[in-house]
Amino acid sequence: MLNNGCLGLGHNSPVLTQPPQIIQELCHKNIQYFVNGYYVMLAVNDVNNVFSWGSNGCGQLAQGHNQTDYFKPELIRCFTGKNIVQISCDYSHSLALTSNGRVYAWGNNYSGQIGDGDKSGFIYIPIEIQIAGNCKIQSVYCYNDSSFAITSDGHVFSWGQNCNHRLGHNIPEDKVLKPRLISTISRVVTLVYETKYNNLIGFYAKECQITNKTIDLRDINELTIITSNDIQMKSDNTVIVMSFEEFREILQPMASNSHTITPMGNNNGQSQVSQSNFYHNTFDELNRIGRGGFGEVFRVRHKLVGKVYAIKKVEFPADESDERQQRVLNEAKSLANLSSQYVVQYHNSWLEDNLLYIQMEYCPQSLRSVLADKALAFGRQSPTESMDAFEYFISCEIFKELLECVEYLHESVPRVIHRDLKPENILIANTLSGDNNNSRRFIKLCDFGLATVHDPNRHTASRYEHTTVGTRGYIAPEVYSGRYNQKADIFSLSVIGEELFDIYSSQSYEGYDCVLKACILCMSQILEKMMAHRRQRPECREVLAKHNEWSIDKTVVAKHKEFNSVLNTLKSNENPNILSIIASFNNVYYEINEYNTTYWGKFFLTVWL
Repeated sequence: MLNNGCLGLGHNSPVLTQPPQIIQELCHKNIQYFVNGYYVMLAVNDVNNVFSWGSNGCGQLAQGHNQTDYFKPELIRCFTGKNIVQISCDYSHSLALTSNGRVYAWGNNYSGQIGDGDKSGFIYIPIEIQIAGNCKIQSVYCYNDSSFAITSDGHVFSWGQNCNHRLGHNIPEDKVLKPRLISTISRVVTLVYETKYNNLIGFYAKECQITNKTIDLRDINELTIITSNDIQMKSDNTVIVMSFEEFREILQPMASNSHTITPMGNNNGQSQVSQSNFYHNTFDELNRIGRGGFGEVFRVRHKLVGKVYAIKKVEFPADESDERQQRVLNEAKSLANLSSQYVVQYHNSWLEDNLLYIQMEYCPQSLRSVLADKALAFGRQSPTESMDAFEYFISCEIFKELLECVEYLHESVPRVIHRDLKPENILIANTLSGDNNNSRRFIKLCDFGLATVHDPNRHTASRYEHTTVGTRGYIAPEVYSGRYNQKADIFSLSVIGEELFDIYSSQSYEGYDCVLKACILCMSQILEKMMAHRRQRPECREVLAKHNEWSIDKTVVAKHKEFNSVLNTLKSNENPNILSIIASFNNVYYEINEYNTTYWGKFFLTVWL
């Protein structure tokens, strides 16, 4: 399972070996304690400096943005000099308390849990929360989109999500946007919550007899029906009373949402204690977007943050051998190491109900849909018509990015062979990846269900035996014999290249101008070499080295007399066969309306710059 960098080791891959590894960035920092949220880690040192790392999708690392996760600890600079004495983290928001009783909040605010009077967006930089009466706060707590603060004299303020009256306010509103005093309790020392009993947090405060002793719900040792309408729960010197109807409403969702999770390698029919279904509790399933022999892929939306992901479900029967189960999981772990702009980002994986779930980045379109629309987008009525310079330029950029993706796999250590390259497994990301203008890219590889790790130091190409896998039409001839290496991917790329450039053996090049004709002839020759015997096929890096020979220079395109008209057409084309824009894109050179600019206009401008 990926860890979103929360181990602080500079990567997001699992660490399964002993001994424990040292977090170099925290050495000699005199760390006093750690606080964790969901894939979020905070550390506080002896001078109360705060460091954060891990998942940052909601800005929960307090680094001023939510664009990237942090794989190494980073100082939260806005807390320097604030003398932080306590921090509490929830799933996606956090509270911090200073020595003089001030409260700061940051992260997800869709339930008003930040307490600034609003309930939308993410807070990337901690903001100070105003408590009525300028009360001095002695402790803060986050839980399940709700926030709590205890004053020095034992009063409690709460805000955020108020479903089941969890905030202790007997009011109909389901959200409280600013800290509000719980008027029915006092002399409170601390708050305790337990995730296994999260529905029990919804007691009305006026029905809770709370003193200076805290009740931990795990310590409840007696449950009594005291009247026809009331239930009493007891622990040592503490009593909680609620109505029977409230208790029934609390228990009912627990029973209806429970299911059985079978642990890995347990073939004796026994199972763990029933737990809430993580998949259905965490995501809303929107629609199925893919299906194959290895499982199905669904588009889902995270219930908490609203972000859309793709989740692949792979059947994983419990009665299969431990060896095969472990082999599948080990392969998933090794592929998780491919964390790069060249592949679809993997976020998480887990085993549940005999299904292996793989959570990954969602990319709305594939190269298959691009191939279906490309000719029409550039004014060709059929693939047999000649390409113009604009379409050829775009096709070259797509092919260049694709070569770079496969080169990344083949240059990895150990080397990875995809084994199932085809347009359906080449995705178009909905946002740009890369840190600067020179590395921005759209093309990413996905579906590594058939990928394998190849160690060239242990096997030669001629002796390395594999299983016959792949998709007919894109499979290299040697794959059927089971003896192949990474050059099998090169053959698949050549087939994809023929589709991308509409190159066929009987094709005539008379309709092209001399510059474009020279480039296309070079491309045709390169694709032919990529289809040759595996020993004669070039590596991706060798094809990329000849990029200036087979690709048309963008200055030629820019000087074309129809450049502006083609660009405007791509930016405003409303043809239903053309993919509409799939994400906002702010360009430093062009102003693009993200609601009416087509996908092709965005793609053209992106690869152009």
